[in-house]
Amino acid sequence: MCTTDKPSASPKETNAGGDGEGATGPLIAFHHQRFRVSTAAVIADATPWLWEAGFMSDSYLEELRVRADRGDSDAVDELIELAAERGDMEELRRLADAGSKDAVDQLVELAHERGDVSELRRLASGGSQDAADVLAEMAEEAEEAEEAEEAEETDKADGATG
Repeated sequence: MCTTDKPSASPKETNAGGDGEGATGPLIAFHHQRFRVSTAAVIADATPWLWEAGFMSDSYLEELRVRADRGDSDAVDELIELAAERGDMEELRRLADAGSKDAVDQLVELAHERGDVSELRRLASGGSQDAADVLAEMAEEAEEAEEAEEAEETDKADGATG
């Protein structure tokens, strides 16, 4: 996001009045040129903190949904991020059903963390190879645990008879 390239203009040159003193506008323009930071990027980075601190509301989420429905990919990305942080499977399903691969990826991750086999099966049957891979991994882990348990029981039984 940020670079330390030399600015193309000095603070004095960015001031429309040319005096370069006293106004914050030229200073802000200088920093935007110097660091190549967009206001949108700063807001996106602060979004999780703003939500947790209670500065974001349901009306903000609704505004994001409207923007996402209009095709705003930044709004879709922000909705996915917020839904994943809140563990909101319903929101992620809605976004996945609208075609977001990133929402599907987040659903797979959350379902895996929660051990939600039915959600993983639903996603796998919908074409998610990641969900199918996670299901296969979970089945393998369960099989290994079962085999270890059987071996332990056999060892106990052999010890009791031997």
